[in-house]
Amino acid sequence: MSTEKHSKLVDLLLKRTREGALDWRPSVDDDRYQVSFRDNTVRLYIVEDRESGNPMIYVELINDQGIVAETINDEELDRNAPKGDHHWYGQLSLLFQMARRTALGSDKILDEILSELEDDPFKM
Repeated sequence: MSTEKHSKLVDLLLKRTREGALDWRPSVDDDRYQVSFRDNTVRLYIVEDRESGNPMIYVELINDQGIVAETINDEELDRNAPKGDHHWYGQLSLLFQMARRTALGSDKILDEILSELEDDPFKM
């Protein structure tokens, strides 16, 4: 497994998501979000670890035939990181939250609600 490439993938997904350049969409499965590229897709989801009870964030790499080619998680990334460098849960959690907000249209909803609240109901 090439964790260097996985780390770069997460970093670039975070960067492009912050820039608003990625079109995250809800997956057919609940609470999973994905972004499609020319021939491939990346999907994110969170599952509670059975042993520890802690949430783990998963990244699936899906090929052009819709088959999951690889699945990685935050613990795998941290395990292969330099000693003492355990920040991948935070990075993936941030990515998941941003992907979720984008996929569900949170910013649009917030803008609409703020606009309605700011309108003066007595203004004619």
